[in-house]
Amino acid sequence: MPDALRTHNPRLSSALMIRLILALSSILLVSGSTIARGQFPKFAAADLVLGASDFSSVGTAALTSSGLDSPVGIAIDPTSGKLFVVCVSQSRILRFADPASLANGAAAEAVIGQVDFTSSVRATTAGNLRDPYNLHIDSLGRLWIAEYSNNRVLMFEDASDLPVSGATADLVLGQPDFTSRDPGTSDTTMRNPTAVFVDADDNVGVADFNNYRVLKFANASALSNGSPATSVLGQEDFSASSFSTTAETMKAPVSVFVDAERRLWVAAKDDHRILRFDNAASLANGAPASAVLGQPDFTTGTRGTTAGKMWNPKAAIVDAAGTLYVSDDENHRILVFKNAAARANGAPADRVIGQADFITNTSGT
Repeated sequence: MPDALRTHNPRLSSALMIRLILALSSILLVSGSTIARGQFPKFAAADLVLGASDFSSVGTAALTSSGLDSPVGIAIDPTSGKLFVVCVSQSRILRFADPASLANGAAAEAVIGQVDFTSSVRATTAGNLRDPYNLHIDSLGRLWIAEYSNNRVLMFEDASDLPVSGATADLVLGQPDFTSRDPGTSDTTMRNPTAVFVDADDNVGVADFNNYRVLKFANASALSNGSPATSVLGQEDFSASSFSTTAETMKAPVSVFVDAERRLWVAAKDDHRILRFDNAASLANGAPASAVLGQPDFTTGTRGTTAGKMWNPKAAIVDAAGTLYVSDDENHRILVFKNAAARANGAPADRVIGQADFITNTSGT
């Protein structure tokens, strides 16, 4: 895992994260209407574990079809139900069958970024990866990967139908071709991207981590290799890369998500907060955020372990009912905010998963 993102023992936090998110994913798939309203008890128990044979065992980091070394990103293909997991330290992505059909410790059915399940090559090609940090599968079944150390975003068509190994990407953003990896600060370059998301209007959003910004690429289906971004948030223009704690700026944006109402949600790790931008697709460069959670205002960026504070949040997603889920990494928990778009700045979370209460942050297996 890249040093800038390694805030503590990555395998411990990643093992916890994947258990929590698998539990959430499973509940979302199986219990639809109930979970959509956030109605579940504190400290909910997970239903499935991958990477380990049972819930009390630490996962294996072996280079096999079932080993997970630093699993930091996870997604479910909406067209097939298949599960994808990023193993950043192995520079690969594993594809599993629908979670409802899996047993604890199940093996993956395919690997992306490597020629087989026992390889772990870090390279810059159309078929290799170098520190993939997060992924997204859009409504058309396209797999998008943010590659931290290759300073690029890759896209693979028909993710659930890719071969068992050796698949090659169909598109690259942030670089002019599949063999370049130079970082940069412009509308065609990136510096350590950590997340990518495609909204319902076919706009691609990228968390450009060390440029302290979020890039938007309009009309994803028409993009070609090296296409320029169309707008930027967090900076006043495409050549700026300063950072501070305001409504217009962000420190270490690590995830992006656009909800059904076209609101953009950004997890700003080093500001210990989640920023919300309303009507995101229409915003001008450098537009201010509409609201903040995890902090009482836009100029505060202190960490904490309460219902209203966060400590290095790594991901934020919103379900169809408007409930926000935040992976609060250093607090070893997921925070749940119901009706999140209507909440005032600094509003407390309604639920916590992974801890018994809002003031505890004990890690464990």
